[in-house]
Amino acid sequence: MLVRFVIYLASIFTCFLFMVASASEAAAQEKFRVQYEPTDKIFLNPERGFYFFTDHGPDGSLLSASVIESQKMQYRSLVMRNYTLSDFRDSDISDHWLDRMDRDFQTIRDSGIKAVLRFRYTTSMDEPDAPLHMVERHLEQLAPVLERNADVIAVMEAGFIGAWGEWHASSHGLNTNQNMTKVLQAILEALPERRMVNVRTPAYKANIFGTWDPVTEETAYDGSDFSRTGHHNDGFLASANDLGTYRNVEFEKNFLSRDTRFVPMGGETGGGGSSAVNEFRQCGFAIPEMDYLNWSYLNSGWYGPTLELWEEQGCMDEVKRRLGYRFVLQEGVYSEEVAPGQTFSFDLTLKNEGFASPYNPRDVRLILRNALRQNEVWEIYLDEDPRFWHGGEEVFMEYEIGIPDNMPEGTYQLLLMLPDPEPELHHRPDYAIRLANEGVWEPHSGMNDLMHFVTVGNGIHGEEYDGNWWFSEWRSNNEPTSSRDIRSEKPETVSLDQNYPNPFNSRTRVQFSLPETMNVRLDIFDSLGRHVGNLVDGVKGAGVHSVYFDAAELPSGIYISRLSADNVVATGKMLHLK
Repeated sequence: MLVRFVIYLASIFTCFLFMVASASEAAAQEKFRVQYEPTDKIFLNPERGFYFFTDHGPDGSLLSASVIESQKMQYRSLVMRNYTLSDFRDSDISDHWLDRMDRDFQTIRDSGIKAVLRFRYTTSMDEPDAPLHMVERHLEQLAPVLERNADVIAVMEAGFIGAWGEWHASSHGLNTNQNMTKVLQAILEALPERRMVNVRTPAYKANIFGTWDPVTEETAYDGSDFSRTGHHNDGFLASANDLGTYRNVEFEKNFLSRDTRFVPMGGETGGGGSSAVNEFRQCGFAIPEMDYLNWSYLNSGWYGPTLELWEEQGCMDEVKRRLGYRFVLQEGVYSEEVAPGQTFSFDLTLKNEGFASPYNPRDVRLILRNALRQNEVWEIYLDEDPRFWHGGEEVFMEYEIGIPDNMPEGTYQLLLMLPDPEPELHHRPDYAIRLANEGVWEPHSGMNDLMHFVTVGNGIHGEEYDGNWWFSEWRSNNEPTSSRDIRSEKPETVSLDQNYPNPFNSRTRVQFSLPETMNVRLDIFDSLGRHVGNLVDGVKGAGVHSVYFDAAELPSGIYISRLSADNVVATGKMLHLK
C-alpha cells in the first residue's frame, strides 16, 4: 500500500513539473488560431463524383480531349471507359487495340481526370461472352497496359463475364462461384496492387472469399485480394433489392456499409417501371442510402428519371458535393514566430463531409513558402493517410516539426497539399485534392492556403527541436523530399516510438514499426499497472503504423504503452494532463 502511495505522489509531482514546463513553453512561443469558412461550391476533385460513360467497341473511336474538357465543365472528374472485346472472343487482342488503349489513357492523363475501367464481350443478352481460357489470356495481354496506366485508373470494375460484363447470363458458364473466383483472381493479378477491383454484388465477394466479415481498419490496404475487392451497384434505387443486387437486404447492406469504409462503392441508378420504385428514388431515401453505403462515384447519364427527380426535389447539388470525400477545414492553431533549430507547432482539425473516404493512396504535404521569394519552398510529408478520413468524421492533425538551421529568415505562408503519389501526377494541380473552404484553393499550384504566416528569424525565443520531423527544401527536380523517403523505408527492427503529443490533454498518437508481417498487440496501462485499453490486436504488415489513444474519460497521470510483436516487447511512457 505504501509503495502505491509513493508511486501516486511521484506521478502527481511529475504532472506538476510538466504543467510548469508546458506553461513556460506556451509563454515563450505565441500561437495563432485560425477559424476557416466552409463553402457550398461544387468543384472537381480526383477519383470521386459523377462520371460520364464511353464505350470503345469494334468500330469505336478514341477518347477526345475536347469531349473530356466539356465534361469537366459539368464537374465530371471521371470517365467510365468500357472496352467491348467482341472481336476477340476466340483470339488474342490485337496489338492495334492495345495501342489504342494506351493512346486513350494518355488522353485521360493529359486531360487531368481518371478512368473507371471495364472490359466486356457483349452488350446483349443474346450474344456470347468468351471462354475462361480466353479471359485469362486477355488479362495476360492487358497486364502491361494496366501497369503502364495505373496512375490514371481510379478503379476497375470486374467485367468480362456475361452481358455488359455484369457477371450474369454467361454463355460459357463463367457465372459460377468457381469461375468467378478464377476471373477475379486473374484480374487482381493483372492489375497493379495499388488499385482495386469492384464486383457487382456483395454476395459475389462474400462467396468468393468465404466470409461475410468486412475489411477492417487492421486489414485495410494490406495488399490482399480481399482488401482490394470493392463494390459496384448498377441497379441502385431501382427497387427494394436494387434489381436483385441483394437477397437478404438488411444483412447485406450492413456488410456493405462496413466494407465500403475501406473499399470503393460506385455504379449507377437503375431503371424500374412500377410505382413502388418511386419511394426509393426520392431524395429523402437516396441521400441517407448513399451516406450509409459510402458512395464514391455515380453515372451522370443513367437512370434519367431518377437523376431528373433529384433535380426537381433539390438534392442534386448535395449529391454532387458529397459523392466520395469532401474535406472541410475547421480550425488551426499554429506557431507565429520560430527561429531556425526550433519547434514549429501545427494543430489542424478538418472534417470529411462527403459520403466516403478516398480509396487510393494519397500524400499529405505541409508547406512553408516564402511570401516574397516564392521559389523558396520548404515541405514535409505528414504521417497521415486520407484513406482513413471517413465520411462524417473529424480529423485531428497534431505535429511538432523542426525548422532547419539553413532555412532563410523571412515570412512564410503555410499551405497544405494532398497530391497524387504517382510520379507523373505528383506535382500536377488537377490531380491534387481541393479543400471545401472559401479562399484557400490555389489552382495554379494545387495547394490549399491555410491562411497563416510564420515568421522565421534569429533571436526568437522558443523551444529547441530535438525530434526527427524536419522541414526539407523542395527539391528542384520535384522528387519526393527526404522526410517522405525516410518514412517509406522498411524498418529494420520492431520499435515503439514516443507518443505525440506528449504531454497530451485528451488524445495522442502512438506509432510503432515492424520489419515484417507480425502478430501484434498494443495495450495501455495506468501507473499502477491496471489495464485501461487495447489499441491493436492482430496481424499487421511490415512498415510504420499509427493508432490513437483517447484518454478523454481517464484521469490525469502517467500511462504505459506496451507493444508485443511475436517475441519482442517494447514499452513507453505517456503523460495525460487535463
